[in-house]
Amino acid sequence: MRLLPVFLTQSTLAADTSPEKALSTCKEFFGEEATSSRLGEGEQAVVYKCENSTLTSALKIYKKPHELVGEPEFRIKVDRAVGDAGNGPAFYGSKTEGFPINYEVCGNFDNCEPGIPEIEYVNCGNFDACGENLFYAKFEEFLSGKNVDVKDLHKPETYMAVATRLAELHQMTKEEIDIPIKFCSEPWPWNTNALRVHLSNPLFEKGLEYINDNFKKDPIEDEKASFTCLKDIYDFAVQNVEMSNSPVVMTELDSGAVNLYLGNYTDAYNALNPPRNFTIEEVEGEFVCYMPWYVLERSAFLYALNPDWGKGFNEVLRGVLSEFAAPDGYKCTKGETYAEYPQCETQQSDNTWDIPCAASSPTTLALSLITFVLVQFF
Repeated sequence: MRLLPVFLTQSTLAADTSPEKALSTCKEFFGEEATSSRLGEGEQAVVYKCENSTLTSALKIYKKPHELVGEPEFRIKVDRAVGDAGNGPAFYGSKTEGFPINYEVCGNFDNCEPGIPEIEYVNCGNFDACGENLFYAKFEEFLSGKNVDVKDLHKPETYMAVATRLAELHQMTKEEIDIPIKFCSEPWPWNTNALRVHLSNPLFEKGLEYINDNFKKDPIEDEKASFTCLKDIYDFAVQNVEMSNSPVVMTELDSGAVNLYLGNYTDAYNALNPPRNFTIEEVEGEFVCYMPWYVLERSAFLYALNPDWGKGFNEVLRGVLSEFAAPDGYKCTKGETYAEYPQCETQQSDNTWDIPCAASSPTTLALSLITFVLVQFF
C-alpha cells in the first residue's frame, strides 16, 4: 500500500526547532567555528542565520515536516533546480531524520472503509503519530531585504520585477526539475485537477458545511447560473477547471492590481524567447476559469484556520459567483492546449462528488465520501 504525504492534518507533534538544535546542525555542515542566531518564524518553520568565516546561510527548520506536501526528497529536487536556474535562493544542502515515513506503521486506518482506492487513505486515516522523531531542515542562500507594503503593491516597478521573475520561473521545464507530475490525481495545494480528493481532506469539512448552509439560506439565482448549495458551487468549479488548458497560479490582489500585473507578466514572458508567445487575454482566461475553484477552496481553508476568516471570505466567494451568474458577468471559455505544457503522469481522479444539497450535519460530507468510494469499488 502506497500512501500520500499527509496534507494539513494539524497533529500536535512537532520537530525540535530549538536554538541548540540549530547550532548543532550549523556546526555539522559548516564546522565547529559556525555560529547561529534566530531570525524569526512563520507558520511552517523557524529560520536561523548560520555562518562561518566564509559563508552566511539561512537555515530553515520545519516545525511539522510530516505535514508538508511531498517528503524531503521531492522538495529538495525542486529547491535545488530552482536555485541552480537562478529563480530562487541557492540551495546549499539539507538534513533529514526519520524519513521516509512508513505510513502503514504510524497511521491508524480504523475509520477507513475496506476496499477503497489507495488515494483515499489520506482522507480517512489518522496520522497524528507520524510526526514523531522527524527532522527536516535546509540551508539556503542568505537573502536580505524588506517586506513589501501596500504602497509597494501599487508601484509599476514592483509588478514588473515580480512579473519578470515569475516569467523566468514558469519557463523552467519538466526536464530541469525532474519531479513526477501528479496534479490530476493527488491533492497538490492549491493548483490541482484532483478537486474532490483535495476538498475531501477533513481539514475542509467544517468550512464546506458553512458554505453549504450559507447558500441554502441565501442562494444566488440569476440568468446564467444558480448556486443554491455546495454541490452547485463545486460542480460549477469542476466544469470551469476542466475547460482550462493548464494549472494556473492564482493571486489575491485587487482587480486593478491584477490587470497591471498580467500586462507586465505577459510582456516579460514573451520577451524571454519562450516556446511560444501568448496574449494577456489567454492569461486572463486562465484566471477566470480557475476563479470559482480558488475562492471555494480558500473559503473552506480559511474557515479551518479561523471561522471568522472563512465567513469573511465566503462573501468574496459569493461576489465572484454572482459575477458568473449575471448576464454580462464572467465567463470561462475553453482554452487551447499547448504541447509545451507538462502533462499529468497519473490517471485523472474522478471529480464526481455526490454532495447532498441539503442542510449540513457534522457527518453529511463524510458520508458522501464513503458513498462515493463504495460505489466506485463495487
